Amino acid sequence: SKLRKVNVARCNSISNASIVALANHCRELRDLNVSWSLVADEAVLKVLKNCTFLTHLSIQGCKMITANGIATSVTEHVSLQWLDASWANDISEKVARQMVTDRMNILSIPIETLDYYGESMKCSDV
Repeated sequence: SKLRKVNVARCNSISNASIVALANHCRELRDLNVSWSLVADEAVLKVLKNCTFLTHLSIQGCKMITANGIATSVTEHVSLQWLDASWANDISEKVARQMVTDRMNILSIPIETLDYYGESMKCSDV
């Protein structure tokens, strides 16, 4: 329950259920990397809801994650500082810019987001 950083990138057997269980039991998590896994919106939403101290989230290459599914939770998560959505099919430059802008408009807290091509979007860029 005291885990602060978890990196399960490229672990083919990581499922939504395992990430939901992690979110339910490791609420002090600050850094999570689920890159190139089969994780979908449900698991990411649970992490963003339960892990209020989360500062870094990598969903790089997660093909099942959608912008519509996670954008609101990303923009409303107070602690999140960095989101790597490189090669996540649904996170385009436009979506990344919108999340950065919405975050500043809603919370006045900056977030750095990497879009599909790995290009960084910061509040100074939008």
